[in-house]
Amino acid sequence: MLVLTRPDGEGILLETPDGDIKIFVERASGHRRVKIFCDAPRQISISRIDKDGTKVGNKKCQSTRITTPTFHG
Repeated sequence: MLVLTRPDGEGILLETPDGDIKIFVERASGHRRVKIFCDAPRQISISRIDKDGTKVGNKKCQSTRITTPTFHG
């Protein structure tokens, strides 16, 4: 497993044969949750997993536009 840390508003880029996947993190102060923004080609499934790695959901990106979220600090 690779562990990365990123400042609020920054992210990571996964380059795949099917297209690039951009993942951004938005930390909410005072909350235990973070928002994760995923931008990927429609043919790539994005799944949520719980703490033990069990898949609990599956979605596809709604658009094929490559965008960067706007953060308000």
